[in-house]
Amino acid sequence: RLIARIAPVLAHTGRKMMIDGHTDARPYPGSGYDNWDLSGDRANAMRRALKSGGVSVGQIVTVRANADQKLRMP
Repeated sequence: RLIARIAPVLAHTGRKMMIDGHTDARPYPGSGYDNWDLSGDRANAMRRALKSGGVSVGQIVTVRANADQKLRMP
């Protein structure tokens, strides 16, 4: 709901943006799907939410998956 409220404001600015997805340092349970996949899915979910809220495709310049490589608290 928060993104739905701020996306139109961001769209109105016309500013370019980068979207980064992150995870914590714990391995993702299971096989075949890992922190890289999870962080990429998070970043793309944000991209879709912003786009649904009116942010143009041209405003989004980068969508990145960082997995556990850029931890706020190692």
